[in-house]
Amino acid sequence: MNKYTTATVGFFLFLLTNWLYSAIIEDIGVNVTDKGIVVSISTDATNYREVSVPPHPRIVVDFPGSKYRVGKNRIDVGKGDLIAVRGGQFKPEIARVVLDLKRKRPYKIQKTKTGFEIFLAGRVYPATVKDVDVVVTDRGIVVSISTDATNYREVSVPPHPRIVV
Repeated sequence: MNKYTTATVGFFLFLLTNWLYSAIIEDIGVNVTDKGIVVSISTDATNYREVSVPPHPRIVVDFPGSKYRVGKNRIDVGKGDLIAVRGGQFKPEIARVVLDLKRKRPYKIQKTKTGFEIFLAGRVYPATVKDVDVVVTDRGIVVSISTDATNYREVSVPPHPRIVV
């Protein structure tokens, strides 16, 4: 084979590779807020496919026609229900991003200017009790609890007369 044939074949393979991988996963970031966790995927991909992989609680998102070019394959998170975010080249023509969860939970995927975001809503940090005041009056006892909790649950614990919140 002469050098012109080799150059032509090389150029053809280059074009074929760029046609097969029309999009690139460039970066993955995790942002933990008081409203939930946002996993940002920087890519020029325009479509994705959610994949169910039972029985483990995880979110699996495939990007057909994409190449995974993120420097690392795993980001350990350990916040809320998100254990880690993993990514890689699942098949030659499919890049895959996986969110490993402690338990199944609702999520939302949305397109952004720089790619996609996966939003896991809900409190990430446990609620804290900041202060407890007890006031005894002639009409009874008043217990005031200062907390950042957004909800509470009353629990009955028989046979002892008590209030559990």
